[in-house]
Amino acid sequence: MGVFAAAVSVATDATQTVAVYEVVNSDPAALEIANIAIAVAFAANTSQNLLTPIQTTVNVSFAPLSPINTADGSAPIPRFCDRSVAQNAFYIQDCTCNLLFPFITQAPGFDTGVAIANTTTDPYGAPSVPGLVTMYFYGSTIGGGALPLNLAIQTTTSPVPSGQVMTWTAFGGSGAFADGLNPVRGFTGYMIAITRFQYCHGLAFISDLGAQQLAEGYLAMQLDQHAAMGLNRTGVIGEVQGH
Repeated sequence: MGVFAAAVSVATDATQTVAVYEVVNSDPAALEIANIAIAVAFAANTSQNLLTPIQTTVNVSFAPLSPINTADGSAPIPRFCDRSVAQNAFYIQDCTCNLLFPFITQAPGFDTGVAIANTTTDPYGAPSVPGLVTMYFYGSTIGGGALPLNLAIQTTTSPVPSGQVMTWTAFGGSGAFADGLNPVRGFTGYMIAITRFQYCHGLAFISDLGAQQLAEGYLAMQLDQHAAMGLNRTGVIGEVQGH
């Protein structure tokens, strides 16, 4: 025989929340089982990068709990020791999309432009989410020196709105929604971009300075898992990629 109770909301900002259930009737001749269902609801604040990724756990034990686990005539009765084992409940995953630009250069006489689109505005009902873009550069500068640490990470100064495209050039730096981004002059290597929104897509455009004589473009590679199979560097589920 089961007993069903109405759901109760427990709001908390702490790292731990405790709910207490009281048994008011019992049958000593029956084996009784309690199934406690747990659901979660939260309000995201994407502009402040909240909520942060976290694994939550739940555990259950009899109560009241007591640190006294031996016979003691003066200790309260009933009392229980907590022998429960925490179980994974739900995981809040960072809303990201990850792109690899395998070749970017600003060798003398050349430039590379980068465009990253936030395509969360679409006709399919996807949630429209703005978000920052962080670009990680790996390679070297003119003369073979390592990339300076202050150029290793560049972040957009404002979120890229849904339905808009961030642009940036290796020679000039700042572009649309990338005000304040520094150039990486003399750099040759690759770049990984992490966006704080899903459904990101990127294009690189390599040319001579001013695109006067030659140019070549390519699509950035998504590093996230697609089609529920294949390589997955990031642990994030991305879109199916077909060409």
